[in-house]
Amino acid sequence: WLGWVMRGPIERIARAQVMTASQVCKDSSGLPLEYRVVGRVPGHVVGSLADTHKPAILYLHGGAFVLPAAPDVHVRMLAKICRELDAVGFMADYRLAPANKFPAALDDCEQAYRALLDLGFSPSRIAIAGESAGGNLTLGVLQRIRKNGLPMPCCAVPISPATEMARLHGLPSRTSKMRRDPLLPVVALSRVAEFYVGAHDANDPELSPLYADLQ
Repeated sequence: WLGWVMRGPIERIARAQVMTASQVCKDSSGLPLEYRVVGRVPGHVVGSLADTHKPAILYLHGGAFVLPAAPDVHVRMLAKICRELDAVGFMADYRLAPANKFPAALDDCEQAYRALLDLGFSPSRIAIAGESAGGNLTLGVLQRIRKNGLPMPCCAVPISPATEMARLHGLPSRTSKMRRDPLLPVVALSRVAEFYVGAHDANDPELSPLYADLQ
């Protein structure tokens, strides 16, 4: 389905964005749930951001940099994790391609992390996680945090991350597992460079974390 959306005209992508965002989270694991602006970034908040003594999870959703979070998938999952960890969650609704190219999404994700720090969450109790495009952004945010001298979070969990944006064929695992990876369909990547990367150098480690210095 994602490949079908990505291969379509802009109108199809816009409809898919609105349809995905219009879902309702049917199970928040008993936790409060709201959509609000945190700092300068909107997103879904699970629990209360006033509970700064709790762990905080900054979750960066996937969707090929084009689709927004699906509330009954992404938010439901984040709520379940927050319930199990007694944590507060924030799912940043970062700006999407093709209307917003790199580095708009990464800028928003960095700002979301800064906002959690400004609210009083200790970096030693913040975890950053994300899948697919969100895994790419997770690794990008870590680079931004280091470059800007911010305190590092306690951990980061990139799930099936897109780490090479310049070469569709470039990673052996991308071809050998192209029919097995449930989150990263190769066909959906074929237009990501057009929509998200634009004219930027796709070898930039903030776009392709494979080339980052991870020390």
